[in-house]
Amino acid sequence: MSLPTFSEPSQSNPMLSRQDGGGRENNQGQAVYNATQGSSQCSSCGRVHTRGTPNCIFVAVSYSGEVMRSTNGGATWTKLNSLPFGFALEWTSVTSGNGIFVAVSFSGKVMRSTNGGATWTKVTNSLFVDSVNWTSVTYGNGIFVAVSEDGHVMRSKDGGVTWTKVDNLPFGTQMDWRSVTYGKGIFVAVSTDGEVTRSEDGGATWTKVNNLPSGYWNSVTSGNGIFVAVSSGEVMRSTDGGATWTKVNNLPFGGSGIWQSVTSGNGIFVAVSQYGKVMRSKDGGVTWTKVDNLPFRTQMDWRSVTYGKGIFVAVSYDGEVMRSKDGGATWTKVEKFTGGPWYSITN
Repeated sequence: MSLPTFSEPSQSNPMLSRQDGGGRENNQGQAVYNATQGSSQCSSCGRVHTRGTPNCIFVAVSYSGEVMRSTNGGATWTKLNSLPFGFALEWTSVTSGNGIFVAVSFSGKVMRSTNGGATWTKVTNSLFVDSVNWTSVTYGNGIFVAVSEDGHVMRSKDGGVTWTKVDNLPFGTQMDWRSVTYGKGIFVAVSTDGEVTRSEDGGATWTKVNNLPSGYWNSVTSGNGIFVAVSSGEVMRSTDGGATWTKVNNLPFGGSGIWQSVTSGNGIFVAVSQYGKVMRSKDGGVTWTKVDNLPFRTQMDWRSVTYGKGIFVAVSYDGEVMRSKDGGATWTKVEKFTGGPWYSITN
């Protein structure tokens, strides 16, 4: 399968963006971070963590089949040399939950890790056919949910071992779903077709959300009971579990920038764009400020941003990595991944 083309959302082939659906929450609307096995508290990030080591583990996946892993908060990275599908798959999204990492691909494949991303195993299921292009996966309340650009949705209730197809979707199978997240007991998915769907029963059934602000929605996240979605120069937010949405006005950069990914952590939302821009919000997505003095050129194509242990980490299409330890206010260059293009990062 060839690499998808990237273009302006207004064209017939919307740009492909990937994210991990960060800002996962529990049923009480509290932000929850799930990474590796074991359990401990991590006060520095303001989240309830489930992990097995003192340092948060970050994992990044690429469209050329590679996986990078960091065990020290994104400061240094190691490339994994042994993967169940080799290096020929187009990994588009990775997430974590309850000690398990799950990655999905643009060629219908899924793999999982139960040891913090150190080793991965192939998941076998009749749903995983080459014709299904999975674009995003997230975790919430014991359930993994994945969406595709072909309008498909699947879910797993056993840690990604087995998956079931979700039928009777409100949009059929023609919707280009780009991102899915979880918060406040609800799964929410957004599409570059400008649509939103939500599920209140663990992804078993979904309903259409009406009266939306216009936008080609690339990414959605949740934090502190608030959902935020981003698109080409647009941001919208919801305070009622994704049932209704309002457009955010007066954005920095004059409303320009193709926002590829948004995440949340410790009360702060951070969004990154295809053209090197970064902005953040400290009031639940109501107002946003641009981040200046970034360590990279202004045309850097940031593809995904995530949060863990008080640290935001972003990865670009061509493998550049930067991180922030002060809530996204300032960023430092980490290193450049080889290979790629890199699509998704999680913790």
